[in-house]
Amino acid sequence: MALASRVQVRRVAGSATSRQVARAPHVVCHATHKVAILPGDGVGPEIMDAALKVLDAAGKAEGQTFQYTKGLIGGAAIDATGSPLQKETLDMCKASDSVLLAAIGG
Repeated sequence: MALASRVQVRRVAGSATSRQVARAPHVVCHATHKVAILPGDGVGPEIMDAALKVLDAAGKAEGQTFQYTKGLIGGAAIDATGSPLQKETLDMCKASDSVLLAAIGG
């Protein structure tokens, strides 16, 4: 992680000179972030598709990348495993930097 100082040059009213005004440091972190994605069921998968497009676009603009790991939750998990939240899914979420949950139901 590196700190980059942003400096703005502006003309002061009534002055023929310009001066530099230091701004707060901006944190620059080029890393891959582990994200557990839980689309759920119903409209959840559609919501997740759109959310991932937005997240990828924002990451690209800021020099960030994401590693996605998909898990089951809610009705989709019940249909596939008989349980709404399996231990494997919970462990995956705990091992991630963040969790993105769309929608769950039955």
